Formats: sequence, C-alpha cells, structure tokens
Amino acid sequence: MHPHYSNLHHWNHNSVLGIRDVARDFNASVSVAWHEVETGDSLTLHICRVQVQSNPNAFAALLGDGSVVTWGHARRGGDSKAVQHQLKNAHWIQATQYAFVVILGDGSVVTWGHADYGGDSSDVQEQLKNVRQIQASCHAFAAILGDGSVVTWGHAEFGGDSSAVQDQLKNAQQIQATGSAFAAIRGDGSVVSWGRASQGGDSRDVQDQLKNVQQIQATDDAFAALLADGSVVTWGNSTYGGDSAAVQGQLKDVQQIQAKYAFSAIRIDGSVVTWGHSGTGGDSTAVQDQLKNVQQISAASFSFAAVLGDGSVVTWGMDVCGGDSSAVQDQLKNVQKIRASYYAFAALLADGSVVTWGAYDSGGDSRDVQDQLKNVQHIQATEYAFAALLGNGAVVTWGGAEHGGDSRAVQDQLKSVQQIQVTNGAFAAIALDGSVSLLLFELEMVMAASAAPREFVPALTLGRVLYGLCLSFVTGLGGSGWQASLRFAYPAEENFAGQIFPLRWAAKIGSRAGNLRTWRVLLDAAKFTASHPLNLTEASSPILQNRFLTLRTKLQNVKGTSYPTGVGALIIRAQTAFELKKHYWGGGSVSLAGAGRTDSDDLKVFKGRIAERFEVWDAALSKISVPLQTLEETIADALGCVDLRPTQFGGTTSKKLRRAILDSAAWARDVLVVIAGHIAGAVKVRGARRPEGGRLSPSDYAAHEDFKAAVKEASAQEQFRIVNSYARLRQQDRGASEKFLSSFFNKESQFRISLLDEDTGQSLSEDDMLSALVEDMMARADNDFPADNELLRRVDTAVAEVRRLGGFSSCDSVASQAAWSDVQDGPYTEAELERVLQKCKSSKRCLHGCFALLKAQNTLHRQLLLSLANLSRHVGLTSTIWSLRQFAHIRKSGSMVVRRIQCLRPISLTTDMAHLVDGLWLNRNRLKMEALAGPCQVGGVSGTQLLLLAILLLAQVRDYQGLPLYLAILDLKWAFDVARLNNMRLACSEAGVCGIDWLLIDDVFSLDRQCVHLHGLLSQVFVLGCGIAQGRRFSVHVFNCLLSGLRNEVRRVLPDGVCAWLPRSVMRAVSCVDLAGPNLDYTSMPQQETLKPFLERFQKDALLPHQQAREVQEALEMLPSFADRCALLDALGSCPIEPLQYVDDTTIPCSSPGAVRCVVNKSASSACTRYATRTKSQFHYGKNKTCAMALLSSPPLDPCSLDCEVVSQKTILGVLFDQDLTFEPLLRATLARAWSMFVDLFHTAETGGFSVPVLVSQVIIRLHPVILCLAAFIALVPGVQGKLNHLQWRWGKAILGCRYQRELRHHLVVAQCGWDMRLGTCLLLELVMTRARIVLLPEDHPTARLAACLQTAPCVSWFTQVKALLQEASLHCTLPTLSGCGFFTCQEISAARSDAFLRKRILRRYRQEVVRPMLLEYDRRHLAECLSFDIPVFGCSLATLGFYTLNLDWEIFHLKTPNVMWFNFRAWCLVRITARWPLPLFGCKELPLYLTCPACGEPEASIGHLLCQCAVTTEAFATFCNKVPGCPNRSLSIAFFRTLFGTPATWLEAQNYVGTCLRLAFF
Repeated sequence: MHPHYSNLHHWNHNSVLGIRDVARDFNASVSVAWHEVETGDSLTLHICRVQVQSNPNAFAALLGDGSVVTWGHARRGGDSKAVQHQLKNAHWIQATQYAFVVILGDGSVVTWGHADYGGDSSDVQEQLKNVRQIQASCHAFAAILGDGSVVTWGHAEFGGDSSAVQDQLKNAQQIQATGSAFAAIRGDGSVVSWGRASQGGDSRDVQDQLKNVQQIQATDDAFAALLADGSVVTWGNSTYGGDSAAVQGQLKDVQQIQAKYAFSAIRIDGSVVTWGHSGTGGDSTAVQDQLKNVQQISAASFSFAAVLGDGSVVTWGMDVCGGDSSAVQDQLKNVQKIRASYYAFAALLADGSVVTWGAYDSGGDSRDVQDQLKNVQHIQATEYAFAALLGNGAVVTWGGAEHGGDSRAVQDQLKSVQQIQVTNGAFAAIALDGSVSLLLFELEMVMAASAAPREFVPALTLGRVLYGLCLSFVTGLGGSGWQASLRFAYPAEENFAGQIFPLRWAAKIGSRAGNLRTWRVLLDAAKFTASHPLNLTEASSPILQNRFLTLRTKLQNVKGTSYPTGVGALIIRAQTAFELKKHYWGGGSVSLAGAGRTDSDDLKVFKGRIAERFEVWDAALSKISVPLQTLEETIADALGCVDLRPTQFGGTTSKKLRRAILDSAAWARDVLVVIAGHIAGAVKVRGARRPEGGRLSPSDYAAHEDFKAAVKEASAQEQFRIVNSYARLRQQDRGASEKFLSSFFNKESQFRISLLDEDTGQSLSEDDMLSALVEDMMARADNDFPADNELLRRVDTAVAEVRRLGGFSSCDSVASQAAWSDVQDGPYTEAELERVLQKCKSSKRCLHGCFALLKAQNTLHRQLLLSLANLSRHVGLTSTIWSLRQFAHIRKSGSMVVRRIQCLRPISLTTDMAHLVDGLWLNRNRLKMEALAGPCQVGGVSGTQLLLLAILLLAQVRDYQGLPLYLAILDLKWAFDVARLNNMRLACSEAGVCGIDWLLIDDVFSLDRQCVHLHGLLSQVFVLGCGIAQGRRFSVHVFNCLLSGLRNEVRRVLPDGVCAWLPRSVMRAVSCVDLAGPNLDYTSMPQQETLKPFLERFQKDALLPHQQAREVQEALEMLPSFADRCALLDALGSCPIEPLQYVDDTTIPCSSPGAVRCVVNKSASSACTRYATRTKSQFHYGKNKTCAMALLSSPPLDPCSLDCEVVSQKTILGVLFDQDLTFEPLLRATLARAWSMFVDLFHTAETGGFSVPVLVSQVIIRLHPVILCLAAFIALVPGVQGKLNHLQWRWGKAILGCRYQRELRHHLVVAQCGWDMRLGTCLLLELVMTRARIVLLPEDHPTARLAACLQTAPCVSWFTQVKALLQEASLHCTLPTLSGCGFFTCQEISAARSDAFLRKRILRRYRQEVVRPMLLEYDRRHLAECLSFDIPVFGCSLATLGFYTLNLDWEIFHLKTPNVMWFNFRAWCLVRITARWPLPLFGCKELPLYLTCPACGEPEASIGHLLCQCAVTTEAFATFCNKVPGCPNRSLSIAFFRTLFGTPATWLEAQNYVGTCLRLAFF
C-alpha cells in the first residue's frame, strides 16, 4: 500500500451522484479502478497537501506527492487511466465543464476528459512548455507561457481557437473567462479577447478604451475591465452586464468589482454602482441611499450583499434568493465576512456566530444547526450548502444535503480540521493529520446502474434510449430529504415495445441496498392496467408491500386506450404520503390533491405555472447535464448509422424500428426536462387563490347600507391587492409587470363557451360540448364536397410515385437528384438552429407550456435539440410525440357567451420540438414554396397592408387611363380544415421540395393527430385525415402552394390577367372610344378565339404609334362585347396583376363583369369550380362571403348574371373597401370602435384600481395599433388628421375627469397626459413608414410594380394624396426619403429588397433616427405656440411658468397611492392647463373662470384666490411650505404659480396642496 493513503471508510449515504466504484487500495503505480463503493461514500486520503477540483460530473484530487486521483463520470474526466503515467510532480489543477488539466513541475501540461471541452491537447502539446498559469471557460482552456504568449485548446467557438488574435497574444499577464470567451490583459494594459462574440469574445467596439487595464471581472456572459484611473469598460452580453452605458457616468474612482450574473462596483467613497440584469442584482436603486461606506460585496446568483463600515449589511436582487434580508436585519451587526451559495448568504459576525438568509434549500435557513454555530472561524459554500469551521476544529454543515449540507455520516471524522476546500458540489475538510474527507454530493440524474442491479436496466441500444436514461432513474422527489430514502420508478409495461417488467424488481432493489426501509418504489401502471389486472401481492413480504410508495394509473375508455395526457390518478399510500410533500406533478396538470381523508380542508386545488424566462430553464437544465450528454451521445451514435436511413437512401432498417428509435429519444428528452423543471422550480403547481371570507350576501347583513359598505370595502381591498401586485412586479421585473397588465386587461374581454342543443335549445354539459366540437371537426373533414374523382386518383398516383422515388418526381433527372444531395441532404447546422431560435418568443404558448425551454442557453440542451432534429432528418420521419396537436376554439363572431359552434374557429397548439423541427425544415424550403406561390401572397401585418394597398393603386392607375376594375372576392369554406393531404404533398413536390425534405413533410401529414381542449377537459385523440396542420410553422407556406392551383385556374380563363398600364398609343385609342357603350353585351365572358386575330395582327405588323392607335380604335369598335374589349386592352398592356392571396382569402382583380363570371360562377368551366373539384374543396357563396364589387367609375355589375353577391363595400382583412375608395365608412367605423374600446378600457382600469399612469400607457398599447394599422387607407379621407386628434382629445379629457368641456386645448391635454405625439402626427409617421416600406419591397411585388407605374403618371394616386397630406401638415422641414436621409447607401437599399432582416433593420433605424425625431419636433412647435398665450389668473403664459410634458415612466409611488391622490392629480392638471375652477370633478359640467368662493364666500373669485388668498386654505399652505423649502410667499405671483405648476421636483406636493384646497372648499 502506498504510504500516503489509507483504506476507504465506507459511508452509506443515499445521494444521487453517479459515483460507481473507487479503488479500495491506492497504489502509486495503479490508477483509480471502478469497484464497489456506494453513492455518497466517504473517501479519506492521508496526504500532506491537497487541491481538489471538480466539474459537474467528476472529481480530481491533486495529492501532496504530486500525483492525481480522479473519480466520477469516465468521459468527463473521472477516468485518468490513459494519462496516469504522466501525472507525476503536478502542482496546479484546473477544470472545464467536462475535462481537467494539470501543470507539471517542468511546465508541461497533461489533459484528460471530454475532447470538446479541452480534454485533448494533442494538437497544441508541442507548444505547451514552460506554462505559467491556465484559465478555463466552460468548454476550453487558455495557458499563459513563460514568454507571455498564450496557447488555447478545446471547443473552438468557446475560446478554444485563438488563431484570429494569436499575433496580439504577447506579453499576457493574466486571463479572465466568461462561460464561453476569454480576455487577456497584456503587459501594456491593453486587452485581447476571443471566443463567442455574444459572451465577450469580441471587444472591438470598446478596444480604444481598453488602456491601462488593471483587472478584469466576468459574469457568465460579459466582462468588466477596471482601468488605472478607476473607470470601467464593459463588453459582452448587454443583458448580463456587457452594456454599462446607463451608469457610465457613475463608474469613476472604482476600487473593486464583484460579479455573478450582474456587476457591482465599489467606489473610493464607499458607494456602489450596479449594472446588468435587473432580476439578478443589476439594479440597486431601491437601496442606493443605504449603500454608503461599503467595505465588501458578496454575490449570489441573483442577488448581492454588501457589508458597510459599521458592520451592517445591505442586500438587493431577487428577494427569494437572498436579495431581501429584512427578516434577519436586526441580527446583521458587526458582520466580518459574507459567503454566498447560489441562492443564499451566510454572514460571519464578530462574536463567531452566523446569520443566514435566502433560499432555505441553498443554506438560507440554518435554524437546525444554529445552536452549534458558535466560535466560527471560517465559512465555505458550495452551490447549495455551507460548511462552518469552528475554533475547536469541528465542522458544521447545512443546506442542500446533495451538495454537502449534511455531514452526519462523516461527522466523527471531522475533527481537528485545519482547512475546508470547496468545489461546486462538495466540501473537502483537511485535518491536522493531513487527511481529507470528501462529502460527495451532486444533484445529477444518472442511470440506476450505479446503485441498482444491472439486470434492471435494459440494454442501451438504439431502440431503447428511453430505458437507459429515464426508466430507472434513482431520484428523490420529496420533502424528507435525499438522505431519508431512495425512490425507484419503473413501468409495469413499457409504452413503446410493450415489454412487461416484474414487480419482484422491488425486492431486488431492496436487497441490493441492504436496507429495505430506505427504498420506495413508484410503479407506473398506466399502460399495464389497460389490458392486465394489477396484483401487488406479487411483492410477497409485508415489508416489501409497504415499500410501494405511489402508483400512477390512468382512467381508460371502453377500448382500453388512454386519453392523450390522461385523466388519471396518482395513488399514494397514506402511511408514506408525508415523504412526498409534492408541489408539482410532472405527468400533467393536477387539479385536486388530498391525503386520503374525507376532511375537505385536506383537499387542495392547484393551478399550473410554467417559467417563461429561459434563465430559469438554464438553471434547471444544468442539473441534468449527465443524462443530457448521455442521450446526445447515444443519438450521435445513431446519426452515424447508415442503416437507419430511409430505404430509398440505402437504409436497411424498417420504418417501424426507425420511428421507435426516434420516439424513444424524443420521449427521453421530454422526461428529462420535466424532471429538471420540477427540481429547479421552473415548472410548478401553485394553489388557486380563494377569496377570503367567501362571497358576500345581503342576507348576512342587518341593513342594506351595511351590505353596500361591505361590498365597497371588499372592492377597495381587491383594487389594493391588484395595484400592489403590479407595483411589486414593476420594481422587480418590468417585462413581468407588462405581462401582468396584459393579462388583467385581456381577461375582461374573454369569451365563454356555453353551447346549446340545436333541437331543444337547452345548455349542453361540458362533456357534450366537447363531443359536439369533435363531431363538428370530423363532419368538416368527412364532407360531401363535389370532386373530380378521376383527377384526384391521378394525384394520389403521382404522390405514391414520388414517395417510391424517395421524394423525387419521375421527371427529376439523376443529375438534379445528385445536386440536391450535395446541397440539402446534409444535417442541420448550429447556425440554422440559432436562426430558428432567434425567432422564438419565450412567452409564446406551445402544447405543454411555452418556448422558454427552447430559448435556454444551456449548451448541452441545445446540442441535444440539434441532434434530435438531425435524427429525425436522418431516419426521414417525424416523432409520434411531436405530432399531437391540441385544438382550442376562439370566438370569431357573436356575443361574449358563445352558444353556436358556427361562431367558433378552431386553432391548434403544437409541441415545442415540432415548432423547432418545422422551423429548420422551413428555412431550407421557404424560398421554393414562396416562388411557387408567387409574390402576391401575404406575410405579416405590414405585408397585409401593402398587398391591400395594391388594390387601391391598381384601381387608381386604371381609372386614370379610363379602364374599369372589378374585384372578385373569394372565400374558401373551412379552408384550412378540409385541405386535401395528397394535393398538398403534390404541391410541395411541384414547388421543388424533394428528397428527405419531402419525406419529412409527407410523414408529418401522415402522423398528424388531434385532440380538443375545452374547460380543462381533453377529448380522445382522433385523426381528421385532411386539413393543414394549423399551429405548425410550415402550414401557411404549404397552403399557399396548394392555393397556387387557383391562380393557375384563373390564368386559364384570364390568360392576360389585369394590366396596370397601357402604352400611350393604346391610351390614345381608348380616349377616342366609348369603352362602355350603351349597346354592348356586358354579361358575356371574354372569348380568346375572338381576340386571337387582332393580337396576331398587332404582333405581326410593326406599326408606328399613331398607326397602332388607329388600329386599336378600329378593333375596339368592332368588338361587340365589353369583356372582349377589356380583354384586348389587357393583352396590349403591361404590368399584369394576378390574384392576391391573403392566406385562405383571395381577391382577384377583373377587368369586366364577364371576367368576374369566368372566375366566380358555379359553372363547370369557371376557375373557382375547377379548383374546388380538383382539390375537393368548396367556396362559400353565402352572405358577405364570396362576392364581387365594381370600383370607382366602372360600369355596375348585374347581380342576375352572377352566382355570387354583388356588394358596394366589403371588408378585406379588416380594411373596409367602399366602391368609390373614399374610405370614409372605414374611418367612421374605426373612430367608433376606438372610442368604444377606450370606454371599456377606462372602466376596466378604474375597476381594477388603476388610474392615470397605467391608463395612459394602455391607450398607446391597445388603441393606437387599432387605428394606425389602417393609416394607409384612412389617410385618404379629408380632414383625417384633425379627426384623429379630436378623438385623442376626447380620450385625454375623459382621463383628466372633464369629458364634456370644450375649453381644454388639444395640445395641452395631450401633453398633460404624457403622450409625446398627437394621434394625427402618429398617422403621418405611419404614412411615411408605409412609403418607405414600398421603396424596399422586392421588385416583383405587385405594390412595388404599381408604384413604379405611378411614379411617372400625372394622376391622382395614393402617393400624391400622401404628399399633399404631409404638405398640409406644414412641417417645419421636408421629411427626407430613405435615399435622401443620408443614413443608407444605394447598395444597402438595393440589398434590403431581397433581405427581409436587413429591410427591418433599415426601417427601424429610419423610423427612430429620422422620421420620429422630426415629427416630435413638429408637435413640440405646435405645443409651444399653444403655451405662448397668457393665462389671466396666472398673469403670464404657461411657457413662462415652465410647462413640462409629463413622462409616461412615472414614479412608482403613483401606483400605490389611494384614490384621493388621483383626485388631487386630476384637479392639479385641470387647474394647470385652464386656470379655471375644476367643477367637473364635483359632478358639474362647467369650467368657470370666476365664481363665488365656496370656502370664504368671496364673490367673483378665481381659482387663484382659493390657492393664494383664501383664509380657509392658510393651514394647507403652511403644510405645503414645510414640504417645499424656499416656497415663495402666498400671493398671486408668477413665482408662486411656477412653484405649483412648473417645477417637476414639487409636483407631488403641489398636487396634494391643490386637491386639499378644493376639498376644503367643497366639503
């Protein structure tokens, strides 16, 4: 035996770190071998000096003789056998996330562990000589050599490749690292950075500032450099401290910087400056006045604690994570030092005692050991636990047991301890005799093979990924602590292959553990009980039977199959229920929970909550890095197996087995993240709030007045609760507060589904309603629409052929297939994944929560997502788990209580992984499908406006030329719900989607399954067999491809479309002919055979313009049909406009009534009928559905000749088009709707206790978009700017409490409400931006083509009308165009026409830096003119008083004030802008300038008398003077009124004074 080691001391502790075996006897020549050591065993190593390093999965101990001992996960650094012979004379050790490195005595380096994390340094081994120090990021190492040069290795993206800056890496003195980047300080004080740019690897923007750098601190995502002059320079992720612009002026004379997920800097004067994420301590404004004479700062993950010079402590950050120390503030005196775990703090006091606060499971609660914490000399902290070294050499631990918080098993060894070393998840106590006891705890989920018999774990094959990772986790789920018992969970029957597992496994588990009482078993019998009786007596011994802790089952239907997510039950033994203390059930949404008693008080009602911040999921995913990595590596092995490819691509594996492999991997990932979410609190179930005291009833009160008073009091309490909840959120997280407001105001407009039986008129039960919704959807799918069966059979045959050829059509050549293979057959890349994730919104809902999990920055999880998507691509299939869609119904018409199914529209949610793989697939195929659909398709709100604008421009340009225009407006019945699958498959093939991409979309259609959700109930899963998969990202694009068939049918009947522009000679001919003569046939359809001779003649002869004009005139006079005349002109014209698609609605421009008949009539030859029969769909010919309309001066339509309705106005995607295109009906309807919405908003705000600040902001958020989205159309109405300003004036008056007064000037009302721009000016802004959008449109967009035609046309058009409106506004200077503003080059503008991302960026900058500032100045000038008038009472103008516009970002105290404050505010506002008596606040309608003073009876008194002269208000003035030092004398003077109304610093006191005076006068 080696003289420095002793035998292992067995310590039986049931933790969850997957330590398999560590050698019982260590030998100098023998590496650590795997042997029989249980999880949590204590390892005692007798040494002289020890350094311990760990990563999340392995440990490495550098011993006194220079050797190294490792244990843990072999591939993450726990196995150093391959380099053990080199590990001699080591003196320094460092670790990344999955690898280790040591520096030997001769300056060389030895590495081991995962190669991608720096475990393989072979590529740079020759350079690693005379190494001085090594720094590590999560994925890479950086070594400083003796000559000051730097060598890096590991993952290239995360700092392992420094080649781009290698020539700068000279004379390096020190290196600092974020999670994914490095920064090196050179001898001259400059800085060189490399690694991931978004996390600090790119410092070019601040390079010129990085001089004389003394030190660098880092969060996970950003750097902060402290310069010699005490200033600070930051770079990296702006959210986590990379942008310090907001506090740059304060970052002077800085002494030191602390960082975790935010930065805090201590200045020389003892003050503190913070920046970074506000939710992690980056905002200390709430305690800024306390942060004086600060001596030191400690940082936890989401909070900071500062020790002041007097020994007190100030904390800030997230309350539950240590940011709130109010509970122990009186104990925090004479603090010497503070240590921080992840979410808690421990303060060491001068008397040797300890005070803790923060999250209890992170060590924030030390009450259990408080009596032992005396004479403490030193404190250390892991991630979730603390250890205190006492004066007598003993050690006291508390916090998370799995991270070292429970040392009872080795307490007898923790004596005479000299020093405690710490890693992320363990403590090492070095005793006087040189031994070290490691308390091994890690919160990691590993395979049960580490602690359970290996026969329990099925083989980890490609088809059994589920079992190897998830089936037999050893996890503790409950409140009695990890050390109390282990839980073994397994299914009675496997979900996929149907394998049945015996109950006697529980006995083997117990015998393996050696202690039956420490094990509990959770049996998943959901699938088993569908076809087998469940008999727990198979576990023969009574003790064994008692060990069944829980039994999960599901309610089955008569066929024995489960509902999709299960209406089921978790059955828990009453004797062991206390061990769970569950707050979350990962299997679904628990509505009711109890402990088996009949007492109703024991039942709890729960409501689910999913974290919507990806940072929370980052913390959750970090807990399961081992299984995530194992699963990803298993999938990587599968990706290398050619046999798993589809058979058309050389694979040999059956489709069933390929799908089983993919399903297993997908299911394993889902289970892992559910468990991670539970452990980290990202997924919770919270109790539903119940009103205290129950519902008020008049019968409980003696008098009705008492009842009314009780109701009023309850309402006030509820208002106080709501407003305080918002105020608290607004201080902590501005985004969360805005979401709170959104949910509050939206819930007032939520509808309720209460369907009626069509026969009896009686209300249906919830079950019957659910069945009715399912039957309605099935009836839509199983429709009897007429169809061309022969054509549909040919479509089916073509699809089958494409499927047989592996996604290629028979016309695709071998060369084209090979070209596709070279370009698109490869796996998805990380860049593609990043593009998809950038478009995801964290809070957007998906089937089981939101997309925050996808947005998590955890590298392992992102790699797993990419591997799963590539596995799907590799096997050419989609997962069954990703194919379920859940339908919910929204109200599309009718009252807020929906009684009829026809008033509902089904929409569906899909899973997060389906959203991800759809996005990756769409990125590769979008352009192909858009090319097939053509440029006349809609995309986004602005796209809708621009496509609708094409109708207006086309009508104007044709009317100028004397040409008619008609619109055929088509409405497909149940368009998305009845789309035929094979037709969509064939449309994708025609678009150019081929190979694996086509097989994937084919499988998505084949596997699509649905269920319906209503009032918390789920229907059974059903398959519709048709319809586009709503909720999937590709749905609109695929449907547009299908709808391109309608465009082809329209081309067949109208081959030349509708031209926008005629040659001059043809225009001359039109002007000489009465195109719409009295004797023409208006109803007949255009005949191409009739036109053919004329067209051939024009094409054959080279005619001069005057000759062509004469020939065209003669031809027009010869044609007796109006349709033929128009068709001839369309053939001779240019810029044809094709059908405009708005997803499932289509508008087809037609040049004659006959052309309309060709399109919409029900005859077999019409375009609509042919498309409908070829796709088994149907057009809706009901009222306000498919219709036709003549525009401008076009001859009227004859309703008798058409099979559809003829209308004079029609709403198309929210825009009301009238026949004359005046848009006056649209403006009237919009103004009425906006006022109605304001009234609802006003009453909702007052009901909730919200007043002016919130109401003003909600007007902008909720009402402005309703109006401004129509700006391009309502701008054509004369006087629209004044009408919008008048509407805003009415809003403002209502907010200020004087709705009926006309004395209030519009500009003053707007400024007083805090709106920085008038509504009419906002209209101008949107018009200018619409004009800019048109400039940046692709050249083939119909609106861009029409705009090009109108540039040279001397006619009245939308462009000339917008120009006239801007000139009418009398701007102080002309608004520059995109090309004339000087911000963008011609090359950028040209590139933006084909790059949507660049287009958005240019438009955003143009709006913010060019147009908006100029329009703001325009409004300021008008306001200044309004302020220049003298106010009689004040004796001067408002400008002289110093009138300021209120800021929308008002102080937080405004939110918590009682209703009396809002009275004061409104009174102060009215007096300020009118100098009149604010009688509307007292129920009157007048705003008189003079009246008899209600307080003292002074006749003809102004409001100035009450404020400045009235004896009754003298005491109120004295109070005002006490609060406003230096207040002028009480007199009718400009100085006094300026103090009341013109000084922002005294506004609050002035409001109180004005309100008090008025209350004294009137009450």
